[in-house]
Amino acid sequence: MASLSQTKEVPSLGSLQLYWLHDAWYVPESLRVIILGLTLLGFDFGVAGTCTAFPAFQQKFGIPFPSQPSGYLVPAHIQSGWSGASSAGSIVGEIIVSLFLLDKIGRKHTIAVGGMITAIGIAIQVASTEWKLFLAGRLVNGKYFSEFGF
Repeated sequence: MASLSQTKEVPSLGSLQLYWLHDAWYVPESLRVIILGLTLLGFDFGVAGTCTAFPAFQQKFGIPFPSQPSGYLVPAHIQSGWSGASSAGSIVGEIIVSLFLLDKIGRKHTIAVGGMITAIGIAIQVASTEWKLFLAGRLVNGKYFSEFGF
């Protein structure tokens, strides 16, 4: 086992090199950003899908549906629109990022701008009072995922 002060190189995996450092795997910063982006993407879809089952959410965005325990149901076409809005926002964001932002302001500033834009998208979703506004928030928030190329 390597001591805390020793570092030894392990076999290369193509362009990705991992190093054994401090008795744990060292993951390069670029890979950490990708892992974080994938985690946030999964979390976004998971939370948005789970919220549709909450009675308060169904009453706010759904239609009356007596056979449901809450008495309301969010129609499938609205839920599909919410899921598709993130993908559409990602496509639009990717075009904006690749054509304008990335070369002009750099990778780090582009990610910072994406973080600010996603905060705006989350604020729109939290403050929404009808499903169309929630859809707009999902669209704006979807732009953030394009920062990582998803």
